[in-house]
Amino acid sequence: MRWLECKMDDKTHVVLMVKDPIGIGRAASCEFSFPGDKEVSRMHAVVELRGQHWYLIDQKSTNGSFVNGQRVTVPFPLKDDDLIQIGEQRLHVKSGLNFNVKDTDRFKYQGYPHFYLVLKVEIEASQFEIAAAHKALTEIYSASLAEHGSLCMELLGDIDEAYEVLGNPESRAEYDATLSLETTKPPASDS
Repeated sequence: MRWLECKMDDKTHVVLMVKDPIGIGRAASCEFSFPGDKEVSRMHAVVELRGQHWYLIDQKSTNGSFVNGQRVTVPFPLKDDDLIQIGEQRLHVKSGLNFNVKDTDRFKYQGYPHFYLVLKVEIEASQFEIAAAHKALTEIYSASLAEHGSLCMELLGDIDEAYEVLGNPESRAEYDATLSLETTKPPASDS
């Protein structure tokens, strides 16, 4: 799964590339809205799915759109790690599922797998971050159901179970009390 991310007001804003078009501009209706950047047009560019590929399409903006330093004059195919520049703004094309938590972090906690790792959030995550992670992961795996049916169904079940506990502050507090944050060895394999 791919997404676009951009630093906005000292926070990382992420938009999953699951629905198109993704608007970029000064207008409040844009998924990436930059009202304070005077170099950005009201509807500057869109990221759109055409066939099996995502493209950046400049909307006849005054100052142009760029991918990896190259001005975009026709629909431009995007790939992982591309850098989109619009005005002073920088958007990165990312892929995978590694939002915040490194896979090696799982060994810090006893009882792996545990719900924070299932939702790929830090243990200090806010309720809003937990809800956003649940929504994002549900969209990612739901979009892959046709291709990876049974695996996605199992993962969606794990995600829903984790959110059922962590999404409620009372059950989250009870769950947190059961966690041990001491470093442990990786779980033994069953093979």
